[in-house]
Amino acid sequence: MALLAPRVAAFKAACRLSRAGGRVTLDLGADGVATLTLRNAARRNAVSPPMMADLHEAVCTLRAWDGAAVVVAGEAPGGFCAGADLRAAAAGGLGAPEAGALMAELVSSTLDAFRDLPLLTVAAVDGHAVGGGAELATAADWRCVAADASIRFVHAHMGVSPGWGGAARLAALVGRAEALRLLLHAPDVGPDAARALGLADAVARAGEPAAAAARRLLVDPALATAAAPAALRACKAAVAASTGVDDVAAAKETAAFAAVWGAAANRAAVAAGPGGAR
Repeated sequence: MALLAPRVAAFKAACRLSRAGGRVTLDLGADGVATLTLRNAARRNAVSPPMMADLHEAVCTLRAWDGAAVVVAGEAPGGFCAGADLRAAAAGGLGAPEAGALMAELVSSTLDAFRDLPLLTVAAVDGHAVGGGAELATAADWRCVAADASIRFVHAHMGVSPGWGGAARLAALVGRAEALRLLLHAPDVGPDAARALGLADAVARAGEPAAAAARRLLVDPALATAAAPAALRACKAAVAASTGVDDVAAAKETAAFAAVWGAAANRAAVAAGPGGAR
């Protein structure tokens, strides 16, 4: 995992000092399957500044871990993730384009590193994955969604564009035209539609938590063999090496986000909304 640029490292340190609520926890399972949990249920698991720092540190830990897989989920009953915690961002002085660019660099580099982990990664989507939460889901290798879950890219309706690397990952998953439709029309994509688009890889049974279905998705007789973890990690490394997001494209996506973050349209959309996440 590449070191953060000094200005981004300083921003991460400032995020750690924020008094906003929320945290990200990481449980390195003895069975080789880790669980990464977004814990901010009162804010629909929106990612606050301290959680941005937590998430980066968790991915650094996973990078050095010798397990086989990781499941990322939201704390119940908050759903999966409602994106960035806009209230906490505003209170922490992150409303300016310059701060938005630093936030985008920190989180997008974290999610790029998550995508490239030598582990099989599964996003367990319960409830709603909205805005940045939908972007986070695209960083996983697989997405397992609950029977009543939905994924929605609300960025344009909030006067912004994806800032966490989600545009490139979404286009890779569903194609250019469909990615534009999802971003500009912002439909609420349910499980069946998500499966049809290639945005979801499995749907949980009715009433079943997505994390339980995600673990079932990870169960395979091959994983019981001694060579399986090494083979899994080798396969993941090979695929990740050939499907990485181009650095130039990533920089352009961050610049596009910074150009509209905190602008008049974004401020108006935030003021008119429920005060939640992007």
